[in-house]
Amino acid sequence: MSPDADAGRQALRRFFSPDGRLLDLPDRHSRRRFLLAHVARRLEPGRDHDWREVDELLREIHHDHAALRRALVDEGFLVRADDVYRRIAP
Repeated sequence: MSPDADAGRQALRRFFSPDGRLLDLPDRHSRRRFLLAHVARRLEPGRDHDWREVDELLREIHHDHAALRRALVDEGFLVRADDVYRRIAP
């Protein structure tokens, strides 16, 4: 494992509880984008995801799945059209 990958994994640990739930969205924009990029990787890029599927996935990691979903859209990690979401690569 590269030192950068290890540092990234260490940085992510501060945002999650030991059971893998997201504690809260960071206020600092750079940290928020870093975290959202990590969360977005849970969705397959280039495939349509029904809103129920997205909500279920996000509900597993955060109590406010709607705020998390909005942040992913607002920051450009997901696009939404007619209750269908698509992850934007990378």
